[in-house]
Amino acid sequence: MTSRGRGRLSQWLAESRTFLLVFGTIGLAVVLILAVPGNPFLDVTDRKYRAVGTILSHGAVLSLVLGFFGERHRWLEAAASWSRARLVLTFALVGASFLVAIQILAWVSPRYVRLLLWESGPIEPFDAILFLISAWIASVHAAFLRSRGAEYRPYRLVMVACIALVLEEVDYFGIFGNLLGRIDGTYIGAPHDLLKLVPDHPVLGVALGGLVIGVLVALWRSGILTGSFIRRAALDVTSGPLYVGGVFLALAQADDLHIRSVAALSQIFNYRVEEPLELLGAMGICLGLLMKYSRDRRHASALSRP
Repeated sequence: MTSRGRGRLSQWLAESRTFLLVFGTIGLAVVLILAVPGNPFLDVTDRKYRAVGTILSHGAVLSLVLGFFGERHRWLEAAASWSRARLVLTFALVGASFLVAIQILAWVSPRYVRLLLWESGPIEPFDAILFLISAWIASVHAAFLRSRGAEYRPYRLVMVACIALVLEEVDYFGIFGNLLGRIDGTYIGAPHDLLKLVPDHPVLGVALGGLVIGVLVALWRSGILTGSFIRRAALDVTSGPLYVGGVFLALAQADDLHIRSVAALSQIFNYRVEEPLELLGAMGICLGLLMKYSRDRRHASALSRP
């Protein structure tokens, strides 16, 4: 997009801010009401109306985010000025509050929680938005490092990876589902769904593993990933939330694959843990990238002082 196009978009978003926030708030309230079992308005459990609920939930959350779009840089710089302890504590409190609220609802109305965790509920779009915010933070970080002549390409790679996670979360807007449909009775809505076929088709697992290795080798040979950068990043304290987020995402994928040891958690908590685990994973990735950006901003400020 050209600078003129970005300017027009920013102007439109600024002029539409009130409408976007009101629409997003009302839309989110409607989503919460439609998730109530037996509501007289719309049965989102009916396959005919499931897409309507999904579009409404994703549209409402996206509208709220766009409503705050003009404040994004100010909020990012404010958050980057916080201490690491404050950032970690804030994210931990938000995550813990979410888990407590979901668990209380699961005790009161298990079916209501199950509907909240469907595509038509608010949790999945928040997952996607957090990945999108993470991609944007990585993009801003890459631009900042490039302006100072520092190594920035790994953060461009992280940005691409986070965008891929957004697309995985929304099943590539149905593109894969329409092209591939069901294979051996398994719906393939996104590439990660191919993992469900690996137990019956081991060759597919070998092919996917070879593809991952091939991509890593290509990144290594191109110089985008270097041994020195990987060592620094692996040992840096700001990578801690990324590790935690990766573990949560891996557990969510294991639950999606119905691995018994992880799926047992759903029986314990009385709801499918996949979406809550994905939300915690997205929060961990967002926190880690925010801490890295904050670290480099502080370092640059310290160097610029006389």
